[in-house]
Amino acid sequence: MIGNDQAALIHAISTAAQKTKPDLSIEGASWSGNTIGFSVKAPEGIHGVLNVALAEDATSSAVGRGENAGRTLHHVAVVRLMKTMGRNKTGEEPLTLQLGHGETLTGHAYRLIAFLTEDEGGQVRAAAEVPINRP
Repeated sequence: MIGNDQAALIHAISTAAQKTKPDLSIEGASWSGNTIGFSVKAPEGIHGVLNVALAEDATSSAVGRGENAGRTLHHVAVVRLMKTMGRNKTGEEPLTLQLGHGETLTGHAYRLIAFLTEDEGGQVRAAAEVPINRP
């Protein structure tokens, strides 16, 4: 569809929302230093490219200049790190998400999000999230 075709877009979203999605689960998520360890499980026969994101639950920013100068803006689910883990990375295999040395995380409440995409086109097949707090 063409992105500015509102009716087609609403129909596509509505149709996709009604389709049953496979269950995806994140297990054993733990944070140690700059590393988050976890595993992701998908039902038998569900394959694709595994992507993970670390999102801060809530944060705010004080705006000093521009049209929002003097305001404090509040944000939710701010992605701080995103990584493609690779194809067929679901199962018992332990995975890690390494934060960079220059990565500064000031909040404590985060969520780890995993989503499985098609090889071609990147359509999301399944997704899961779990809360994870920075020590």
